[in-house]
Amino acid sequence: MSFIDSFNQLSKTPSFLRSGRMFSFHLFLFKKIAREISLKLNLKKEDKILDVGSGTGDITQYIFPCSSITLSDNAPSALFIARQKKFFCPTDFKIVDLNKKLDFPNNQFSAVICYSVIHYLDNYNSLEKLFFELIRTTSPGGRILIGDIPLRDKYEANLKHRQSRPIINFIKNIQYYIKKETTNFFYRFYKINTAPSSLVITKPLLESILKNTPEIRRFSFLKQSSSLPFSDSREDLIIEKCL
Repeated sequence: MSFIDSFNQLSKTPSFLRSGRMFSFHLFLFKKIAREISLKLNLKKEDKILDVGSGTGDITQYIFPCSSITLSDNAPSALFIARQKKFFCPTDFKIVDLNKKLDFPNNQFSAVICYSVIHYLDNYNSLEKLFFELIRTTSPGGRILIGDIPLRDKYEANLKHRQSRPIINFIKNIQYYIKKETTNFFYRFYKINTAPSSLVITKPLLESILKNTPEIRRFSFLKQSSSLPFSDSREDLIIEKCL
């Protein structure tokens, strides 16, 4: 079972299973994520946006302002669902293989979104190639948001801090296992097969890749809003391409 197979299956389930996070009762989750992305990228009405790994467009449908937006994914069923949604901007759809060269010209998009994607790539070589491709397709001075990155080093630091506070750790563990088992229940109910283990991502790993990727003017890691579930172990990465 590959990630593509799992995402094709997930595309046919209710949206609360498609957030890239364990099950959580969270109203307007996709709207909140889209608003945070729009603010961090400082989107403008003239921006041409590429969403890499857009899935069913649950987040992208709330992205604005922009002049156009292209949704790209390697799960055909997900893009089929996305085509049925209404978007704020003129929209295009394209099937791509995220582990290979993206089928877009150089310097085409002024803003690129890649949200909850990179840990699902096949290997670390594909991760480096994707960074290069995101830069290549971004216009000079353009911005890239690689979002919802589950950082193993941040998770372990938070876990260590929790373990120093036994009562809080006990409560957090109960909450975690309830959400995990609830997620597993819905996966079984909708007959979603579990995909392979995802890549282990750390901040030093990403920094080493970024420092060896040409045409990057600057980059920064930004915390996610505390209102988003499981945000304490995830961050967003903003990259600006050289002029």
